[in-house]
Amino acid sequence: MHKLSNAKGEFMTNTSHYPPYKYPLSTEYRDNYQVKMKSLGLNAEKMFLYLVKNKPECWNRTVSGILSLRKKYSDKVIELSCERALAFNIDKYSTIRNICKSGAYRQPLNMTGGYYEQH
Repeated sequence: MHKLSNAKGEFMTNTSHYPPYKYPLSTEYRDNYQVKMKSLGLNAEKMFLYLVKNKPECWNRTVSGILSLRKKYSDKVIELSCERALAFNIDKYSTIRNICKSGAYRQPLNMTGGYYEQH
């Protein structure tokens, strides 16, 4: 028996069903994704750390999405998009994808508020 969600689009993942190497809280699993995000750039790695802190149970979905952006965008575009997302405390893949798509990463950043002021 599994729980069903009454909310549209909500995930009800039973993490006990994950194999050990895919468990989101596993250090080895997390380290593997951190290395991949770091290969995009410093801000992508900061985004990874931000996601792990703010979405401890489901950060991996967002990180996988960000890494999949490499199919359409350069590492530099993704890196700049992560920087912009951090500046506005954005942790949604769809918004980061839209920053890449729209070219909003080219806009100047106001470095007050958001992630940069907190760290």
